[in-house]
Amino acid sequence: MAHQAGSAAGLERLMEEYGTGLLRLCALQLGDAALAEDAAQETLLRAWRRYGTFRGEAAERTWITAIALNVCRDLLRSPWHTHRMELSALADYVYGHVFVRYTMKQWGQTPEEIDPNTTARVPVFLSEDCRYFQDAYQGMPLEGYTPMFQSLLDHPDITVELGVDAASRLTLDGSAALLDGRPFSGPIIYTGAADELVGCKYGRLPYRTLDFRFETHPVDFWQSHGTVNYTVDQDYTRITEFKYLTGQELPGQTTIMKEYSRAYTGAKGEIPYYAIINAGNNALYAKYRAEADRYPNFHLLGRLAEYKYYNMDAIAARALELCDDLLK
Repeated sequence: MAHQAGSAAGLERLMEEYGTGLLRLCALQLGDAALAEDAAQETLLRAWRRYGTFRGEAAERTWITAIALNVCRDLLRSPWHTHRMELSALADYVYGHVFVRYTMKQWGQTPEEIDPNTTARVPVFLSEDCRYFQDAYQGMPLEGYTPMFQSLLDHPDITVELGVDAASRLTLDGSAALLDGRPFSGPIIYTGAADELVGCKYGRLPYRTLDFRFETHPVDFWQSHGTVNYTVDQDYTRITEFKYLTGQELPGQTTIMKEYSRAYTGAKGEIPYYAIINAGNNALYAKYRAEADRYPNFHLLGRLAEYKYYNMDAIAARALELCDDLLK
């Protein structure tokens, strides 16, 4: 059937007669469905182009099978395939150790159970830059965060009250926001947990909280970097060594902090740190958001109030954006 060489009808016949069997054969040889599809297509194209050289000394199926085995052998030996397998092994390792085990420890859920935007916060890239964040400019306040906030709050028009539950001063009565029992028409920016302000009337929003344990050791440095995450082998999620962050010099002594993640229960002294974002929790939050939206002067802002996972730079930008809107 040499007349089939290069003809569209010849290629169509080969595909119909051998396509399914070739795909199965290539899948067995290569162990990869996508790669098997490429190999089966390449086999059919080679057979079609070379059909004029087929002399009928063996069955046509045997001849095409031999071509398929050669195609698979070439793919397995190619540098491209070796590189692909290396990347695949790396991907499996990262997924198993970071996105499965670490996610279970940090969130108490599998990666499939939480919002993809949360797991997407863990960057995966091939680079010689070992920093977690890739921003061009990174830094910390020269004297630390406490002096920075003290300066921000040092203003005659700002009163700071610590140890005061917002619910003891602020009430949403259905028609107006009350401050100390009186209607208040000025802007209210609320950064606490949205559910707790109204007594968790629709049910408590799930969060993760953290326990921090400080240790001081008689060494110059405890670890190689400022923050090291422990994905598998420890109960804690990470260790932070502050000397790396502050640049302080203290020979022979260092302080580290271990973080332990667990479910937030609302017990006294617990702090909700991370919203557990998924479709069901978002639907529950929407009910509390609707409560707040009834008051035009009431604004929710931040991780807790907006039930979002913000990085520090993002929430700073969000706060400035809200201020700009209120000052218009």
